[in-house]
Order: sequence, then C-alpha cells, then structure tokens
Amino acid sequence: MKYFLKALAIIILIFTIFVLHIGVANTLPYPFNNINVIFLILAWQIFFNNRPRAIWYMLPLAFLMELFTSAPFGINSISLFVSLISTKWLLDNLFTNRSVYIVFLSSAVSLAIYRLVFITLIYFINFFFYHVKIGVSKFFLDVGVEILFTSILMTGFYFIHFFFIKKFNPKYLSDRHI
Repeated sequence: MKYFLKALAIIILIFTIFVLHIGVANTLPYPFNNINVIFLILAWQIFFNNRPRAIWYMLPLAFLMELFTSAPFGINSISLFVSLISTKWLLDNLFTNRSVYIVFLSSAVSLAIYRLVFITLIYFINFFFYHVKIGVSKFFLDVGVEILFTSILMTGFYFIHFFFIKKFNPKYLSDRHI
C-alpha cells in the first residue's frame, strides 16, 4: 500500500507540473508565457535537492509535452533529457558552488543547451526527411526570453529557498549551535 500511495503521489505531481506548464504557456501574456515550467521544476530538483530522480520524472513529462507540440515526435524528449543530464554534469563537475550567480548561469546554460539540441534536431530532420517551418527571427527571440525569464525565476526561487526556508529550518539552526 505504501508503494501504491507513493506512485499515486508521483503521478499526481507529474500531472500537476504538466497542467501548470500548459497553464503558464496558454494564459500568461507574451514575455511570461515563455517560462519553461517543466524545466524549471526538474532543474530545481537537480539544483537544490541533488536528486537525479528528476531525470526519471522527465520521461512522462516529456511524453505529455510531445502530445501537445507541433515538432516531430521525440525532439522535445531528447532535448530535455540531454539538457538535464548536462545540468547534472555541470553542477557536479564545473559549477560546484551554489551561489546566486551559479544558479542563474547554470540554468541559463542548461536552457541554452536544451534549445540548441532542439534546433539542431529540427534542422537535422529538415535536411533528411521533411520540412518543419521555423521562423528563425521569432524563434531566437522567444528562446532568449525563455532563457532570461526562466533563469530569473530560478534565481528568485533560490532567494526564497536560501533566505526564508533554510533560515527557518530547525536543523539549520541546530547546525549553528544556537
């Protein structure tokens, strides 16, 4: 029964994240509708909880995301997977300090990798199989806005986590011998 409840909680969490992503993309005005909620929450799990389990949560979220996109099937999944793996590698090997700058920079670099893999796969498919129309000038503007706003939101979550949640945690206070 314990495993069933845990699996049910994970399924509800995945659907909540997906509905939140669709809601942000379809209801907010222009600059804010480019916030990538799925990447934001999965990267949050990797940044602050150091859980590689977020990579496994990516699979059903990417499948649901594939159902609502006009890109060929699998491109978003591959891009998100490569981006989360590179995020984990960057945080483990290159950006080891968890400061404000590192949170902003690593989320911006990871989103840039996500969109670079995405556009590379689109061009690869266009070269060999069929043509997917991409408005390049609008695409790069949207990518820049997505990287900026998602990274700013990730940095804001870092401030909330570090200055409020971590300071009121009793374990944090007991570690300082107060």
